[in-house]
This record gives sequence, C-alpha cells and structure tokens, in this order.
Amino acid sequence: MEFPASCYEAGEVAHVRLGFTVGRNGRPKKVVVPYASDVRFADRVLVAVAASPDWQPARIGGRTVRVKYTLPVLFSVPAMPVQKPDEDRRTWQLNRPKL
Repeated sequence: MEFPASCYEAGEVAHVRLGFTVGRNGRPKKVVVPYASDVRFADRVLVAVAASPDWQPARIGGRTVRVKYTLPVLFSVPAMPVQKPDEDRRTWQLNRPKL
C-alpha cells in the first residue's frame, strides 16, 4: 500500500473502524467507516474493501444469510530514515571493516 510522503516523515499510527455487510452473494455492501483517526487511512481501507474478492457468505440451516462485520484496522507506517549526504556515505564505504 502506498501512503503520502507526509506519513513516512514522522512514522504515523492510525486507527480505523470499518463496518460492512456481507450479502448473500458474498459481496461487501453498505461499507462505512464510523471512526478514523486520520481520513487518509480511511480512504485506503475503503479502496482495499472495494478491491477485495467476494467473501464466503454465512450459512444458517443450509441457507445463505447476510452478516454485519465491524473490523478494527491499525496502520503503523514506519518513519523513513533520514538520508545522509553523499560525502558521509563515501567516507563510510572507504573506512568500513572487511567482512
């Protein structure tokens, strides 16, 4: 999953609560996000559910039935390390120990 560059700068954590109903045909319907600590991540969850393959519908007594799901989703985007100037990298390569 790709995230905006601003997410990688600080290493963000976001909580999203996803709700949807799996219909009798196995397709997710009525997809909602009742809570999201950051809207950018809520959009990613909605895209993932829309792109997901059909689910296996629930069965009660041999008949398929609709089921409502509420899923908590936790995003933890690691902070990207700050890149050192080329001069420091060159010096390190020249002085690194032999392995």
